[in-house]
Amino acid sequence: MAGVIIMAAIVILIFIAAVEAINIFQSAEAENREELKAFTVLVYRQDDAFFEKELLSLLSQLKWTEPCFCSEVYVVHMNVPESQSVNIRQLCAERRNLIYISMDDFIKVLEKGKNSA
Repeated sequence: MAGVIIMAAIVILIFIAAVEAINIFQSAEAENREELKAFTVLVYRQDDAFFEKELLSLLSQLKWTEPCFCSEVYVVHMNVPESQSVNIRQLCAERRNLIYISMDDFIKVLEKGKNSA
């Protein structure tokens, strides 16, 4: 009788150890996935006359791609006057995955280690 109880206790301990090992492996894998974050970068220049149309076209295409590529779409503007970028800035403000950012600020984001290029 004592032998059966000891064997049952050993089986239960092995089961608990296996469950904990699986949990540790999954949490370590999840941390690695967060570190390897993908994103999309679009460069918006002053001479891009049809940028808004191209951006909307790209957004419709991203719906059919891997979600990680459209989780963050950086619209990096390079010396675009505010009067020219009103529609783009408004579009970015309406969508949480679009980030309207200057080149200098984008470089700072990369340097902080938020993402890796």
